Amino acid sequence: LFLLLFIFLTTFFLWNLVLGLYVRLTLQVARFYDREGQEKALHDENSSVHSFRDILNAADLDRDGFLGLKEMRLSFHGSMPRLVLLGLGWQEMEVLHLALDKKGSGRVSINEFLLGLLKLTGNARSVDMLSIEYRHSIFLK
Repeated sequence: LFLLLFIFLTTFFLWNLVLGLYVRLTLQVARFYDREGQEKALHDENSSVHSFRDILNAADLDRDGFLGLKEMRLSFHGSMPRLVLLGLGWQEMEVLHLALDKKGSGRVSINEFLLGLLKLTGNARSVDMLSIEYRHSIFLK
């Protein structure tokens, strides 16, 4: 009886381990393809991402490839049509900028801002999660 229980539990734990490894690998592959799809969308000229990129490039007043809060205020603060096209309000744009500015320099690259914008306007839109991530990064500093 003890031997049967031992064999059963050992088999159960081994299958549990194999299943856990399989799920972990599947999640890693899914994250890789999700990131790859976002990168591809950044460079696809026929997507709405291209129009987002054009708007952000127009907001880059000094043409250095980075967006500062001052540039964003000058470009977006009175321009509701642009913000509507991006799918965010002004406060959400500021929160996104602050969350992505991990070095505290006040500047975020256009590509990084565009990826953050895609995450916010995609299926998993959540300004609250972005805010939590920002607070967490501040806490770690």
